Amino acid sequence: MRMRLLSIITVLFMIFVGAGQLTAQQAEPENAEITIMGWDQMSTTYLDKAAAPFIKAHPNVKLNRLDLASGDAINKVIVGMSSGVGCPDIFICDPDWQPKMVALNGLLDITPVVGPVKNNILPDLLHMITVNGKIIRVPMAYNPIFFYYRKDIFDQYGVSAPKDWTVDFMRIADKVTKDKNASGEPNHYLGDINDWQVEFWMIGRQELYANKDGSPNLDTPVKAEVLKWIKEVVDKKYMRFGTFLSPEAWELMKNNVDVAQSAPFWEVGFGLKRMGYKPELEGKWRTALWPAWKPGESYPGGSHGSGGWAVWAKTKYPKLCMELLSWFLTDSAAKEMAIGRVLGPATKSGTAALADQGDPFFGGQKIWKLISDSGSIVNNFSYNKNHSVFSAALSAAVHNVVEKGMAPEEALKQAQAQALNDMK
Repeated sequence: MRMRLLSIITVLFMIFVGAGQLTAQQAEPENAEITIMGWDQMSTTYLDKAAAPFIKAHPNVKLNRLDLASGDAINKVIVGMSSGVGCPDIFICDPDWQPKMVALNGLLDITPVVGPVKNNILPDLLHMITVNGKIIRVPMAYNPIFFYYRKDIFDQYGVSAPKDWTVDFMRIADKVTKDKNASGEPNHYLGDINDWQVEFWMIGRQELYANKDGSPNLDTPVKAEVLKWIKEVVDKKYMRFGTFLSPEAWELMKNNVDVAQSAPFWEVGFGLKRMGYKPELEGKWRTALWPAWKPGESYPGGSHGSGGWAVWAKTKYPKLCMELLSWFLTDSAAKEMAIGRVLGPATKSGTAALADQGDPFFGGQKIWKLISDSGSIVNNFSYNKNHSVFSAALSAAVHNVVEKGMAPEEALKQAQAQALNDMK
């Protein structure tokens, strides 16, 4: 009887302690210190609007905000998770690194803050931030892949935005890039292409980098077909290779040589409206949905990026962190991201509020409607925890094909072998 009484007391004590811990966790102290890390200006300038109401509500909570170079920030988070050293409470998490962080059990399930409004998040974006039924990122923006082009130049040649890559794009490119001056160079390029951009075409083909068991899936007929096409558009001087985001590319845009570009939506704010801008080009660019691969195929939709905020699984302040990030789910955030940062709104209501608003840079085109149209299509492309390894191997294959003339099939065999070896 005495032993039974002791057992009951012990159980009650454990329940009492557990309840006390839960209460303490829910009550989270107002003298908390939350560390936030991003890159570029993510945790400083980009977080200002979110931080303002939070600081007003919690004046005694200190926010330590730090921005590093992209690679440095990612490495610190990954090393902190894998080594046990620890991580910032909040950090930027892009989808290509998300599987690695999930594998390290480093991401907090933030369904409590995102779940209640998940039906308002663009479907493709919701697909990217949900893993095994848990939402593990607060979306900052939605960045689908678009085709940008100079309407005035295209009008001169009697063409419009391509509907597909393998037939329509090639027909348009053959017209627009003619070497009329016999100078050895075309009058125009339809943009620039780099090794990492090959992911765009893989996403459009809904071709995965990894098999279900996590092994690389690089040596496939679909990838060989894409590499062969890329080799052709570079050889025919329809597009330039290895120059995307370079100073030279911006100058060619300003000088009416680069008259198109395939890129994520962030290219608008960073590239077309900043680096490649001059007043004479105002109103001459246009945006179009990412073309299908072949004639008759449906628009593939989808995004390769769309970064968001993640919370460290072992943070001492989960509720405070989620409260701070909840601002990014509001219509105010959607407008700020769209107008202030030129990034796609993450929510249906955000895109709806802007749907009728034209952009003077694009000749009054309603580009936010395109964001909504793209975000309504869930793309099946997904990243693997070894994405960086697989991506590096595929990039080597692209260079071997485009610059060294290697057959796509052979280059992809090498890429597959390289990825398997690097995984070891």
